[in-house]
Amino acid sequence: MNDLDINIIKKTYSDNFSKIHLEFNQIQRRFLIDIHSINNFDLDKANISLIFIKNLHQEILRKREVDLEYDISFNNFWKNHLNILQRNIKLINISNETKIPKETARRKVQELIKEKIFKKINNVINWHPEQLEKENYDKLIEKHLEMLTNFIINLAIYLKIYLKKEVVKNEIKKNFSFYWFRYLNAQIKYLSIWQDL
Repeated sequence: MNDLDINIIKKTYSDNFSKIHLEFNQIQRRFLIDIHSINNFDLDKANISLIFIKNLHQEILRKREVDLEYDISFNNFWKNHLNILQRNIKLINISNETKIPKETARRKVQELIKEKIFKKINNVINWHPEQLEKENYDKLIEKHLEMLTNFIINLAIYLKIYLKKEVVKNEIKKNFSFYWFRYLNAQIKYLSIWQDL
């Protein structure tokens, strides 16, 4: 693979901005629609859930600090979910990250517990969806993996790098928590921009 200079990337992005931005906006639109619908049409709950899921992926990644061979793949995600001790997230941190008022965040977290999306274990609130929600989550991930893979391939083409779809998709699935932690982090930041408007 060619070494890419940041200036080449910037110029390529600038030269193809309208096409790239259109595809990016389609991904964002689909992401917003999907998280909105999977969270009972409540964007605040969706945003809060993303914080917990992102932090779960971060805890999974931390396993690599002691075991470089630790399986962070998509196929192992639910096993990791069961074996990871999720850390407590303070309401003020949820509020700061999502731009949702603290009292609203508290109320939404309580609603997520009642809806059995979150679970309180030893005084720590965890993202702990029931089986049906897990299946819905897997479908959502598969759909978004497909869109993200296509986006990466198209970006690479602009840079005259030709990637095979299955190679890209398999890489993301193999290192799922690594990529998904960063993807969700970007999505949360993007959503918080809209909270400010």
